[in-house]
Amino acid sequence: MPIKNHIKNHIDESLKINPVPTPLFKMWLAALVITLPLVVGLIRQEALYSMFGSLMALVYYLNDHFGSIKKRIQHLTTTFICLMISLIIGSLLTNQFLIIAILLFILSFLVGKSKEFGLELERLMLFITLQFLTASSDPVVSDSLIPFLLYSLMAFIIYLITLLLLQVLFKHPIHPIKSILKPVKFSSAYC
Repeated sequence: MPIKNHIKNHIDESLKINPVPTPLFKMWLAALVITLPLVVGLIRQEALYSMFGSLMALVYYLNDHFGSIKKRIQHLTTTFICLMISLIIGSLLTNQFLIIAILLFILSFLVGKSKEFGLELERLMLFITLQFLTASSDPVVSDSLIPFLLYSLMAFIIYLITLLLLQVLFKHPIHPIKSILKPVKFSSAYC
């Protein structure tokens, strides 16, 4: 009987509605920055490029650390520049298998090493590695590099404009350290 009660309590806790809802500004930010490149691509009949731009907007959202606006813009700009460099280098090295293998080894090593420097840098290194791998393995990217870069730039600009607009509208207080440490403390209590 105690196992049955334990399982029932576990299921009840798992299905309980989150008592702290996601802030409205984060929901609007994610919805707008991911959808707008798709809408532009639909209008211009460039679905492939718009999907890439939308995915880049998702990467910006995932790598946004939700601190002060100045820090956020610095992180996002660094993310954008690094990902575009990775895209360009990857597309230039299509069919250069030895160079690609060496660079992938170095990037993979840096992904593992970046765990010591914070979550944003770790994610950035992972995204750079995946971007390089995708660009270097698919000749479609190298053949259509300019539209991919333009939709990435558009996603970046949309992200910054939306971020600034929502910052003005919602003036949201953010405590990124508290939001990161709470789940860690909660999860470590059960280990």
